[in-house]
Amino acid sequence: MRNNYMTYDSDAAMGYIYLTEPGEHEIDCTDELVGNPDIILDVGKHVPIIGIELAGVAAEKLKYIADKDRIFSRKRSQDGREVYRFMLQEKKVVKAISFKEMNEVKFLFADEQFNDFIGLELDVDRYNF
Repeated sequence: MRNNYMTYDSDAAMGYIYLTEPGEHEIDCTDELVGNPDIILDVGKHVPIIGIELAGVAAEKLKYIADKDRIFSRKRSQDGREVYRFMLQEKKVVKAISFKEMNEVKFLFADEQFNDFIGLELDVDRYNF
C-alpha cells in the first residue's frame, strides 16, 4: 500500500483521499455524502468506498497536508470497535455518519450540521493500512 493516501489539485481546488490502492478496485458509482455536498464518494463494486473527493472547506484542510505521509492509526471508536482513524484536525468529534448503510466508513465532524469535516474511521476488517 502506498505511503501517501492524499492528493490535492491546486488548479481544481479539490483534494482526494485514497482508501484503497489506485486502480485496484472498480468504481460502481459516485455520490455525495448526505449532509455535506463537498464530500463526494467513489463507491466500489467489491469494497464499500474506494476514495473520497473533497471540495470547499474540506479540500482546503487537505491542501496543507496532502504531500505528507499520513498513515491511518489503529484506534478504538466511540462505540468500542477497532478502526483505522485519520484526522484532518485534532478536534472533538461531535457527529459521525456513514454513507447510506455502509457502516465500514464513518465520516467525522466537529459540528452538528456536518459542515466541519475532520476525519474518517474505517473498519479494520474491510480496509488494510
